[in-house]
Amino acid sequence: MRYTGPGLNLTIDGQIDDTHADMLVDTGAELSMLTSAATARRALQLHASDGLMMGIGGASRVYTAWIKEFRAGPTVTKNEQLGVINDFGAAPSFDAILGAPFLLQTDLEISLATKEIRFFRRSRTNARPSTTSRCTTAAWARQCPPTCPSGRASAGRRPDAPPGIALQCRLSPF
Repeated sequence: MRYTGPGLNLTIDGQIDDTHADMLVDTGAELSMLTSAATARRALQLHASDGLMMGIGGASRVYTAWIKEFRAGPTVTKNEQLGVINDFGAAPSFDAILGAPFLLQTDLEISLATKEIRFFRRSRTNARPSTTSRCTTAAWARQCPPTCPSGRASAGRRPDAPPGIALQCRLSPF
């Protein structure tokens, strides 16, 4: 993970059709998208759409492009049509935007201080979760105290929850 461009955008290494790509990590984005510069470098054909993207800098027409593979961390999407943002005003310092639906296919841990991003994916020994399943969890989940220091909230494991992390929280009004 690194900070790139004049806006110090949070980016990670990824791949678009087996070529390196700098990808913006945007947990607030509803979709993953490509930049027009990235599609031009890879000679991807753009298709018109009715889409329009609104942002701080104004509006941009959205095109689409078919990609064979889109990869970041352990998450891979194959043979998919992604939106392409045509105009950012200034040239972006990244090739793609990783939106929440793509990023949150795994558990995600971001440390801005150490410039690390970790993806955690369940590794199962069988098709259904069970007590014999191996599961890697994020560090914050293992270190989370069962009660809030103020005593105003409590958390505990739901008795009906499958193995893994599942919390039931109760908040008191005072």
